[in-house]
Amino acid sequence: MGSSILKTQTIIMVLSVLFLIVCTVAEEENRNGFCYDPQPQPKSDCDAQKCSDKCVFMGYIRGLCKLIYPPTPYAVCVCEKPCTSSEVNETNL
Repeated sequence: MGSSILKTQTIIMVLSVLFLIVCTVAEEENRNGFCYDPQPQPKSDCDAQKCSDKCVFMGYIRGLCKLIYPPTPYAVCVCEKPCTSSEVNETNL
């Protein structure tokens, strides 16, 4: 009987530590966030594969096509990278 209580307590402790690790990692990723650098291009539809390839080639994590809504909506290529603490939130879209 005593060993089953000890096993249960050990399992609870292990799960608690794992949960704490997961929460810490998630908080750190959320704090750092991602910054986006719009890429200059003519006002035309964004090709997702070309955008992704271009951004990865330039050292970014990935490239995304984001919609811009001036009078008429169009998509632009935006490269994603981790934000550094010195970057201002203005670079976030």
